[in-house]
Amino acid sequence: IQSQYFPYDRGRDRGASIMIESRALSVKEVCEKIGVSKPTVYKLINERKFPSFHIGKRHLVLATDLDAFIEQQKEKELG
Repeated sequence: IQSQYFPYDRGRDRGASIMIESRALSVKEVCEKIGVSKPTVYKLINERKFPSFHIGKRHLVLATDLDAFIEQQKEKELG
């Protein structure tokens, strides 16, 4: 599954739904998203800079966790 969208409807707003995206990124996708090398991503994972998990031999990072890491880095830089 490349991208998972889960419509959420509480029942009272029959016409409205909230779309929630939940996506796990591979190391390669993380590299592409933040513009760093694979060794750098593995270093960040090993230093526990953002959470990761395994499925088989693949390291995966939730897109939301990566976004939070990026926001933290921006806040650090801006003071």
